[in-house]
Amino acid sequence: MFTRSLLALTLLVPFAAGCDSKTDDKKAETKTADAKKAGDKKAEPAKADEKKAEPAKAEPAPAAEPAAGGGGGDVAAAGGGGKPVDTNPKDLFAEFTKADANVLDLMTKYEAGATFSGKLVNVAAEESGTPVLFVDVDGKAKISLGLADPKPFADKKFKVGDEIKVTCKIGGAMDNLMQVTDCTLAQ
Repeated sequence: MFTRSLLALTLLVPFAAGCDSKTDDKKAETKTADAKKAGDKKAEPAKADEKKAEPAKAEPAPAAEPAAGGGGGDVAAAGGGGKPVDTNPKDLFAEFTKADANVLDLMTKYEAGATFSGKLVNVAAEESGTPVLFVDVDGKAKISLGLADPKPFADKKFKVGDEIKVTCKIGGAMDNLMQVTDCTLAQ
């Protein structure tokens, strides 16, 4: 009995929803017709423009100006053109957690990623054996390394206190934690 009731409800719900939409359409048509009779042009549905509008021509965007106090400078020279920016954990973390940081400029600057060296403060592994690594920033903040390929990291058998040099994409930072992704071991 319960199965039959459930089956009936399953079949009736889409049908009922379809009926409701048709009823709503009829009500809208009736209101439009009533409004036309009353001479109310506001209720009349808008007619499509007979001639096609030409698409707007895109104008080149003006060059972005550096944010006040942000240093700015040439983005290509700062590393945004295809080469990872050489930095250190403390400077990298400071750039992304600065209160007036222009995140768009930073993401452009670090588009190709960042290469930095640091001391490991947390070395663990997931159940699958994938290493979980955190680099120290300043004794309080940490950078979580998201690995592109865990095998080279697992083969190194890192331990707490080891120095590591990586090239990573920037994920973001908040409070005392920064995330970087697609990390590879750097030479």
